[in-house]
Amino acid sequence: MMSDTLDTSPASIPEDKRDKANSTPEPVLSKKARKRMMKQEYMKTISKDRKVMARARQKENKKSRKHQLMIHLQQLDHQLKILDDNNSDTPSSSSSSSSAASSSSSSSLSSDHHLDISPDDKHISLPPSVLLQDRSVLLDMKKKIEQEFEAFRIVKKRKKRQEGDLAYAGTIAIDMQFTDQMTEKEINSLVSQVQYIYAVNRRAAQPLKVHLTQVKSLLPSLEKVDGFRSWNLQLDDASYLDVFPRDRLVYLSSDSPHVMESFDASKVYIIGGIVDRNRLKGISYDKAVSQGIATAQLPIGAYLKMATRKILAVNHVYEIMLRISENG
Repeated sequence: MMSDTLDTSPASIPEDKRDKANSTPEPVLSKKARKRMMKQEYMKTISKDRKVMARARQKENKKSRKHQLMIHLQQLDHQLKILDDNNSDTPSSSSSSSSAASSSSSSSLSSDHHLDISPDDKHISLPPSVLLQDRSVLLDMKKKIEQEFEAFRIVKKRKKRQEGDLAYAGTIAIDMQFTDQMTEKEINSLVSQVQYIYAVNRRAAQPLKVHLTQVKSLLPSLEKVDGFRSWNLQLDDASYLDVFPRDRLVYLSSDSPHVMESFDASKVYIIGGIVDRNRLKGISYDKAVSQGIATAQLPIGAYLKMATRKILAVNHVYEIMLRISENG
């Protein structure tokens, strides 16, 4: 006798339907969120197009300038040749041959080597006041043109500094634990500050080793920035307590009673990754005290004049630390 009950065990469900049943539904974005995402993608496309167009214009301008320099050199060589021919003539016929050569050279240049030079061209040009007899002026102009032309041929590319080539002056850890207490606007501002820190650190003669600790929650926002993965930053999912020895840690906070007197390269200075709107006042100092970590406040008076409470953006704190490390 057949049973009327249905078999609903997992084995009885087809595999394709079983995967669909177990999968979590995709989040439904609001109309405002979809518009924001579309705008971001559009701005990325526009930015890339502008970079491509700028490189194309730069390449075209360089090609045009090289062509101008070549014609300048042809003009000068032609005038110097005429001058040498005139000097080889007899003294009696020098004045007549000079005038004839001058007229013939000007007509030759206007017909065979015509160059329309822009009035705002600040580079080397051939003013009409330069006479064929002034050989030293012509030679000096030719030398300058050859130097500029040679500069186009020698393309100097800045070598990207590799990790092993860097001599770090110290270590900075940016504590990213507070992102869950910030708004989306504040998180975007924090991402911009991290991007600025990377740019400043990249240009520094003696950069600081920068760690982003507990960065996992901020990664989705950082990933939206083009080229983020190529930044020379150390990404740590773990807390700074798990990355560094506790006795090396110094948490920077304006609430600390201790003023930093000098930069110690053996220490790891922690910056709270907070976009402070006075809503999270004292949170980083309280955290450091509860963890038994040394604290210090920056000697801001030596670098900035502030009339109100000493609250700085993350990138400003980093820049001051970079300057302190340079000054010792």
